[in-house]
Amino acid sequence: MSCINEQIWIGSYRDACNESFLKKNGITHILCCAREFDGLPANLHTSDYTYYRVPIVEEPVGKNKFEAWFRKASAKLNTWVSEGHHVLVHCYAGISRSVSTVITYFILYKGYSFDQAYNEVKRGRKQMKPYTEFIPVLKSFERTRNKTRKNLKRK
Repeated sequence: MSCINEQIWIGSYRDACNESFLKKNGITHILCCAREFDGLPANLHTSDYTYYRVPIVEEPVGKNKFEAWFRKASAKLNTWVSEGHHVLVHCYAGISRSVSTVITYFILYKGYSFDQAYNEVKRGRKQMKPYTEFIPVLKSFERTRNKTRKNLKRK
């Protein structure tokens, strides 16, 4: 499991099962970014954790689907972080879907460029390797955010 900042960790499904680590780091919220997991790991008590899943897959399903998934997951992450919670964002291995979700969060909610967000996550999660088809989607979030800001300034 990798600490990205004081509230966000990225990890694998195996990390999500490590209750002693979750408790030691005050993690109370788990954001699953993988289709293959339906709910909390069997060893965790549902009353101890808030859990949310976005069924992201690494297969060519199209830009719109990827965009919708990452927007949904990063919005939930933003809500939890804004409320002061400590969050584990995980997928199967913790190298692509979870990483891409946190990159999206930094771009959409913290105003980072794609490169800044990527490097911020890379500092904490060295083994990251986003799925090739995710990269254009993640970069498009920066362009969309910049266009929205320009339009707001004109008004």
